[in-house]
Amino acid sequence: MIVKDAAYEKRNLGVGSYEITIEDDTFEAFLKQLAALPPTEYLVVRTPVCRPDFLWGMQEAGFTFMESMIHAQMRPEALRPLDRFAQFENTVSFAVADDAPTRQAVYDRVRTQLLYTTDRISLDRHFSVEAANRRYANWMADAYNAGSQIVQGFYEGTAVFCFFVQPLNKNNEGSSGILSLYPEGRGKGLGPYMIYEQAKMQFDSGASLVRTGFSSNNTASIRAHLSVGYGIERMEYVYVRHLPKG
Repeated sequence: MIVKDAAYEKRNLGVGSYEITIEDDTFEAFLKQLAALPPTEYLVVRTPVCRPDFLWGMQEAGFTFMESMIHAQMRPEALRPLDRFAQFENTVSFAVADDAPTRQAVYDRVRTQLLYTTDRISLDRHFSVEAANRRYANWMADAYNAGSQIVQGFYEGTAVFCFFVQPLNKNNEGSSGILSLYPEGRGKGLGPYMIYEQAKMQFDSGASLVRTGFSSNNTASIRAHLSVGYGIERMEYVYVRHLPKG
């Protein structure tokens, strides 16, 4: 069992939080270790799939199932452009947000345009869609401060999406981060193209593998990732529990 004190959620959501990942622990061992932790207001627990002891036990312990997190990966040879991407060759351009005002404008759009509505925060009655999108904007700013590039995509000169490109790790592996499709970009088939280009940028920088994760709540994202070459690696169930503040 891995326990992380998610202190950043105090800024994002206004609550203290632990994020717990179950490995080969028994449910009884989990409960014992959980009881030994200092109390906190918000618990997030990720468990392997096909564990009936957790599937039933978590509900009995007051946890709510929120989503399955799907982990996927892709190697360079698996990356495939769709035929319809040809239409974007002369209509889509990219620009790195390399000045503070441009980056702030990107963060503001992510925060205020409510682009994310299917993640566990958006669907949690203790939080709100507004809180979820503020959290994503903060995540993008943190990624830039940790060395990522913020990239915007423009369709016929109008900004239609953004994403960040993280530095490769010591194993030359990339990790896909936030992808945000603006309202102006919807209905044009740009979702898969955005995912394709983000992965391509990492492969072009030398990545031997790119990993990503997406929620089972977002079927459009699942279809788009699989369509450009990502393969599912593993899944985990995500449960949450809230305790009264104070």
